[in-house]
Amino acid sequence: MAIPQFKSLFSDVLVSLSDGTVKHRRELMSAVLDRLNLSDLERAETMPGGGNRARSRVHWALEFLCQAQAVSRPKRGFAQISDFGRQLLAEQPGGVTLARLRQTDGLKDWKRRSQAKAAQREQGTPEISEVEVENEERTPLEQIISSISEIRSSIASQLLQRLRDEEPEFLERTVLRLLHAMGYGSSEDDLRHLGGSNDGGVDGVIRQDKFGLDQIYIQAKRYGSQTVGRPHVQNFVGALTGQHATRGVFITTSDYSKEAREYAETIQQYRVILIDGEELVRLMIENKVGVTVSQSVEIVEIDENFFADE
Repeated sequence: MAIPQFKSLFSDVLVSLSDGTVKHRRELMSAVLDRLNLSDLERAETMPGGGNRARSRVHWALEFLCQAQAVSRPKRGFAQISDFGRQLLAEQPGGVTLARLRQTDGLKDWKRRSQAKAAQREQGTPEISEVEVENEERTPLEQIISSISEIRSSIASQLLQRLRDEEPEFLERTVLRLLHAMGYGSSEDDLRHLGGSNDGGVDGVIRQDKFGLDQIYIQAKRYGSQTVGRPHVQNFVGALTGQHATRGVFITTSDYSKEAREYAETIQQYRVILIDGEELVRLMIENKVGVTVSQSVEIVEIDENFFADE
């Protein structure tokens, strides 16, 4: 049999989780592939750009279900069916459809983020709306660009959730690694993690010169939906004062209130940069921190100089 499209695998993923146990991704992947009765050749089939085709389709079916909140991620690398996932199986015994998932708030919000953030942040990439432009009307390049934007949005969402699931110290150290990848500090020896009960209100510091005369202090807050308000930023500025410093970076996995942003922009004698959750994961992806390139795609065009008259 041909390998089913990912949108045909939602029920297979949910049924494989229907016993209610928490399954590791590898265990779940194997269970779904076993349900499909694929031949050895089909299981081993690769895509033109590399990567296993069957596993890729199961991965995307799982991701859509997670975004629709039909499947939860109780801990890193594991999945569990939700009450809503059981409801979907009961509602659509003939197979859970993509159209049904698109009715959920989770997928609507995912699509909104994809269109409003990921596509617009790709330099030179126009925003492409699935509502305004049907797939068959797009050029091949536009389809590729749209798909890349959707993949990046999905990875950003997963990455942000992973950071929220980890311990605060993990985020603090990740932030230091990210800033170093962005060019701050000449070596890893210039990074110092300070997190803890006696950290003085800062979680890390980056030394910009050999003698430590120029330093940037870091504060990292691991929040879910809690908004970081002006008092949090004011406390950070107070911590900078205690360190006799004037520059700092405040990073959170959530968002900042309007008052917090206005305060950071107008405060005198201090330079404080605020980075929210969406900006954090965008920078991580851009600087390859916490992610790896699984495939590369080359797009060719005619070299007009080759055919030009000598």
